[in-house]
Amino acid sequence: MMFCPRGWLVCLSVLISACSLVTDFPHKLPTRDTEKDAAVDELDAQLPPEPMAETRRDARVEPASDARLDARDGCLGDARCGQAVVECVVGSGKGCDPGAVCADEGGLRRCVACVEDDDCAAVEGKPFCEGNACVQCRRGAMLASAADDVGCGLDVRAPICGPDNTCVGCDDSMEDRRCPGSLVCSPGLGCGGCNADAPDLGANGCSTPSAPGCRQVNGLTQCQPCTANQDCRFAEGKGYCVVQTGTCSTRCDPAAPPANNGCTSPSAAFCKAASSVPGGVDCAPCSAGDCSAGSFCATSGQRAGTCVGCRADEDCAPNPSAPLCDLASQQCRARTMNDCKAPTPYLSSAGTCVACTQDRHCSASAPTCNAMTNLCEARCISDARCRDAHPDTRRCNRAMTACVQCNASTECPVLATPLCSAGSCVPCTDYPGMPGAQNAACSAKTARARCFRSGSNAGLCGQCDPTDDVIDCTDGSCNASLLVCE
Repeated sequence: MMFCPRGWLVCLSVLISACSLVTDFPHKLPTRDTEKDAAVDELDAQLPPEPMAETRRDARVEPASDARLDARDGCLGDARCGQAVVECVVGSGKGCDPGAVCADEGGLRRCVACVEDDDCAAVEGKPFCEGNACVQCRRGAMLASAADDVGCGLDVRAPICGPDNTCVGCDDSMEDRRCPGSLVCSPGLGCGGCNADAPDLGANGCSTPSAPGCRQVNGLTQCQPCTANQDCRFAEGKGYCVVQTGTCSTRCDPAAPPANNGCTSPSAAFCKAASSVPGGVDCAPCSAGDCSAGSFCATSGQRAGTCVGCRADEDCAPNPSAPLCDLASQQCRARTMNDCKAPTPYLSSAGTCVACTQDRHCSASAPTCNAMTNLCEARCISDARCRDAHPDTRRCNRAMTACVQCNASTECPVLATPLCSAGSCVPCTDYPGMPGAQNAACSAKTARARCFRSGSNAGLCGQCDPTDDVIDCTDGSCNASLLVCE
């Protein structure tokens, strides 16, 4: 079938000429029919001029305005020209799928997602056309900077357009991911007015003591007033936060106790409001109510304006261990032994009245004097310590943590109290248990001895009792003093 780019009249003329050539061939060569050629020329003059082919890269190819398309413009032949069927790739027999457009790349046609930004208007979240694809953002000409990036400004956590045309977080260590303009990168929080992760003033982008802290407010990092000394650590010598004003102060921290508020002089140990000082606070002397419990604000003398232990003896009266006021040091202390009364009757080397300074100051129930606390404790260390402190309780019972008379009956030398019970030497009749147990205890101390329960020797252990009618000694006689057979 013959392809007719110029319409049916032109085609008819050409066809008639062709038929004449076929009829006369080979008898004669074709000759120009002047009248027919004039008619064709007249028809050609009435047709609009053909558009010149575009040569720019990625040019969009639009369908022709009528059905008169040749093969280059996408017509599939004379029989289908009337249907205005347009193909993108020549010879494919079809156009692009819905949502795609036909691009001409130097004469090579193909279906792509987009050629210009308008083609991406219906693609959610990807309004830019880059490389024939709809993308989230567009990188500017300055590839090493985000200053001319487009499309990521609404998301402070991912304000940079990355190489793959997606919005990514900022990173000051990477040249192409630094925040644009004067914005500062906070890793994880994005670009903002300051860097919340920076440890000090200046490095975090906050340069004024009145707003040294970097915190996120309404999704954006901003310089804020200080809330703690942490915010003022490197504030050019203004290392203390005045929480009431949110400002870093050169001098002190009014919220901290005197030992940690930055005031180093005992005569000006308190941080107080001072309108004449930058930051509004300054170190000042004490006043009534400033000193802690048990101390007093001196109003005169060398220590005026400082907290002292006492101003007179009456300030020390509640403390029996240091009942007097030393006016030189203005601290409570005991001057001599005569000033010390029970329950702290002894004078320590520090000049205070204490419960003990030696073991002999302690009772049998609490036999040991603790050298650190000067208190008697219910514990013993050795028999020697018990003998030194209490001649009557010469043994250390570690289980009872006390000095005792005995730990065994063999340590009871007195005939009248021959047996040891609960740390004390007792008559055998007071020994716990029945008569059989008492006899056994006596026999354990002296072979064949028993406990006498009556007569003048009642409560004693012995082998024999000379006052008894029954003589226990089968050989020899009974020693009346020792109650043993001889």
